[in-house]
Order: sequence, then structure tokens, then C-alpha cells
Amino acid sequence: MSENHHDQMPIEYLGMRLDLAEVAVLMLHGRGGGTESILPLITHFPFDDVAFVAPEARDKSWYPQPFTSSRQENQPFVLAALRRVGNLLNEIEEAGIPREKTILLGFSQG
Repeated sequence: MSENHHDQMPIEYLGMRLDLAEVAVLMLHGRGGGTESILPLITHFPFDDVAFVAPEARDKSWYPQPFTSSRQENQPFVLAALRRVGNLLNEIEEAGIPREKTILLGFSQG
């Protein structure tokens, strides 16, 4: 596995553009799902000034084994997922949204 395991996967950007939004929601789907499984949650944010960012995990999984597995079984996939999230948090911050106005939302592996 390459260090950028998830980096070439698509990202959905919905809502307000990052450079115009006041708040960002970084949405991480669960195992076996994809962006299509988490994006319906945006209807629960009745605000106009929110940017939604939803990256897709390779093979619909951020890491291959259950979280109860040994750390070695899920590496380097967990590190690749954390790097992807960190890069997206940096992108959001560079667009002008501070970390304290960024919500991390996910379920299952997300």
C-alpha cells in the first residue's frame, strides 16, 4: 500500500464554497458505505453558511480490519486515513475557516 492510499479518491464538496462559508463539516462515511451514505445528513444542518466536505475511502473502508484487531493489522491504512483527514482540515483552514468552526462528523469507521 502506498502512503497516499486514500489521497486519489474523490471528495464531495456541497453547501457553501469553503472560501465563503463560516463553518465546515468534514463528513467521514463508515465501513462499506461511501459519500452517498453520509451526505443525506446535511439536511439536519438548516444553515446557509456551511461547507460540507466528504472524502471517499478507497474500497469503502478507511482501514481493512475491525477496530478490535491489532494495530499492526490496520497499519499503514489508519495512518493514511489520518493523513487524509489532516490534509482536509488544513485545506479547510487555509480557505479561512478556523479549526474551532470545523465539525468532524462520522459513523462506524468515520
